[in-house]
Amino acid sequence: MKSVYHLFLFGLMVVLNMPNVTQAQQFQIQSGGNGQVDMTGVYKVNDGGICYIQQTKKRLCFVMEFPGHYSIVAITDGQSNLNLWVNKKEKGFWYATPKYSQKNQGRFEFRIKSPTEIALMHMEAISPAVKSMKKLRVNAGLISQYPRTKKKATFKGNSKINLDGLWTAGQSYRHYVYHDLHGDLIWFGESDFTKGKRPNYANIFIGKYNRFSQEISGIMVPIPKSKNSGATEIPLKIKVNHKGKWTKESGLLFLTNWTRRTWVEEDNRTPTTGQQIKDQDKRNLNRIYKTRDGSGIAYFHHTNQNKFRGAVESPVNRYARVIDGTVIGDMINISWWDVPKYGANGQGTIRLRILENGKRLMLESQTGSPFLINQFVAANVTPHLIRQLPKIEDTAYEDGDKNTKVTGVWIGDDGIRYYVRHIGGGDTGPSRVVWFAERPFARGNRPQDCQVFVGSMQSEASPLVYHGRQSDGASIQGLRITGEMTSIPKQNEWRPTYGASQVVVMKSLSDFARERMYKMAGNQMQSYEWTRNCCLQNIGSVPKPAANRSASVVLYYYGDGFFFSLIQNTVVDLELATKGYDRSVVLQEKYRNVGQDVHDAPTEERLLFHLKKLAAEGYYIDLYLFTHGSKTGISTKDPGALTPNELRRELCHIYGKGRFPIRMVYMGLCWGSEMNEAFTDIGAKVTAGSRYVNFLPFRINDFMRAWNNNLTFGNAIQESYNEKDIDGSAAVRAGLNAQYKGFAANNHKKPGWNCDIGGESLRESKHCIRMFLEQKYHMEPHYWRPGGSGWTQIGYASHMLIDGDANVKKSYQLNW
Repeated sequence: MKSVYHLFLFGLMVVLNMPNVTQAQQFQIQSGGNGQVDMTGVYKVNDGGICYIQQTKKRLCFVMEFPGHYSIVAITDGQSNLNLWVNKKEKGFWYATPKYSQKNQGRFEFRIKSPTEIALMHMEAISPAVKSMKKLRVNAGLISQYPRTKKKATFKGNSKINLDGLWTAGQSYRHYVYHDLHGDLIWFGESDFTKGKRPNYANIFIGKYNRFSQEISGIMVPIPKSKNSGATEIPLKIKVNHKGKWTKESGLLFLTNWTRRTWVEEDNRTPTTGQQIKDQDKRNLNRIYKTRDGSGIAYFHHTNQNKFRGAVESPVNRYARVIDGTVIGDMINISWWDVPKYGANGQGTIRLRILENGKRLMLESQTGSPFLINQFVAANVTPHLIRQLPKIEDTAYEDGDKNTKVTGVWIGDDGIRYYVRHIGGGDTGPSRVVWFAERPFARGNRPQDCQVFVGSMQSEASPLVYHGRQSDGASIQGLRITGEMTSIPKQNEWRPTYGASQVVVMKSLSDFARERMYKMAGNQMQSYEWTRNCCLQNIGSVPKPAANRSASVVLYYYGDGFFFSLIQNTVVDLELATKGYDRSVVLQEKYRNVGQDVHDAPTEERLLFHLKKLAAEGYYIDLYLFTHGSKTGISTKDPGALTPNELRRELCHIYGKGRFPIRMVYMGLCWGSEMNEAFTDIGAKVTAGSRYVNFLPFRINDFMRAWNNNLTFGNAIQESYNEKDIDGSAAVRAGLNAQYKGFAANNHKKPGWNCDIGGESLRESKHCIRMFLEQKYHMEPHYWRPGGSGWTQIGYASHMLIDGDANVKKSYQLNW
């Protein structure tokens, strides 16, 4: 049985010559008999900004800049043979660049009012004053207004993986780069120029960064701020080395090397945001504090609007709380709410007195729940303190009513944990929502992101979004949350940020209610889709499964083509998995009558649907998984894999942790043991999967016969999987030896490999055998059993690991 590994291949680059375009050609308006227009040109934005638009065959490319306000790159949704005409509407996506803007992105929509005017109908999170732009005649007066290059960035990446910031090539070329965590990389690049002249070089780049190959690939478009612009989209590929520097690999660009600049490396006369705050208020409240008794740690941010935000957490006393206040003189008036990182759910108000220029904060008064802290003491950020920072938590509390409220732990699509608290109001009117969010981090480090949010929620129809991008015309009744997100100094390389944020909570359209959050606009956090982690300690009433009838669910999907599928269908007797049950469901691509009651498609959605449906109808379930697997999850007909976290999120919330009525799970897939813990978390009494790669997939018939004969689960596994039996498996032995002989023939000349191209060499222990198993079956070195032969490794990898009660039998009716 082969493992599932996804290989991503990308590689077709066409190098185009950039034509010599005259200024007249660049800016002229072309109107034909069909009313088409060319929007290339320089425009004045109604709020005082300036915009450069370049039209290519596929898209419109914008650069909008207003010194001190914004600097963005915008592109329309890519289309082939782009045709524009008066009154046509276009949509696209914009990205803030670090020339003037804080990091942000969003959708935009505009209408062409005339060949020289554009009406901006919608642009998320940019100044509401931006309404329209008009094309200008390019003359000396206009050129003298072009904003100059800026020698520092308003935001930058904090690692070699995050490439945000100002990148320079040589002495005079600057690239203001936006890089999001999903791989999108956008820049606005220009060369230095003197006032009253145009830069020799100004362009945008639209592409992707692959952090595994460390390559940036995409297209570059010159824009009409420079002397030489053009409608050509020029392919460009850049290599990022281990120090984070860039080197051009291919493309028509004379620049070859880039280096990222620090915040104030070239202009140290302008203070950073943090320094500005200190200049306005000599009391430094942007600190990490410890509670007086040493049990808790606090992270506070004092903004230049005298807002005071932060979080306090204590694993010892089991609380994590969000702080929202205002600084008035030497006092801080604060409202606070516990969030579900731990068990506390109090709330109240307090007043703190600022002492010793912010080195101590003393509790003056309190109302509501006990605050438990009478003093905060500023802490030095040392390795010892960092080792004490509380880690993420996935187990907390949530609301009993899952259809209306959002309290609980939510996990973003990039792993960030959001500990969300919803206070009062139901879903029919405004109500308070607060959260504390942090990215996973290892002990002894600080999280890459850590923020708090304070806002409100109300029910309304909201546009459906996916990865931050609105789906045309789709909407759903959801819960819109709006408020302000503030970074706090628990995070690594903390930079003060503060601003509006917005998410929308939507219920799924399936038969079983579940909730997801989607980011609409936000300050710095990159998660777009969040799913509630439902394997939690529940508060409130949850139903108990009846579990009084037996059912089997079989997932059978290999997707290996006609020949292999024929063998697999012939060898595996699926009737053994449907006998003796009150109801049976088989999820298989083509219909085969094996005694099942229901036949359906082998997809993740249908698997989860039938598990939920059977549980709701009072069945307890035996689950048979005959498919490929990987270290990340279970293969289905869908792209990707059913991961352990997805399984927990989908099934834990219905009855609570450990109560979904699955009696046993048998996994005939590779790396099945990686799913054991997730299945027992949701409620499986016993489960088994192979340690690593499963080389003995067709011993499943032996297991099913033993299980049907009412042997215990553990004995049934022993009947089917015995490491010593691998020599007796003629089919496995012949197939693996044939693969090995081919591998050895291709590699026997490599020094030190000692490849034997004759005989059943897998019985031996050689470097070549090790390389065969590592390269063909991804048996990484730390999975290798020292001193064992090839057969020993194969048997060890295929061994079934059991989690749960191995004494369970098929005749047992259990309770959950």
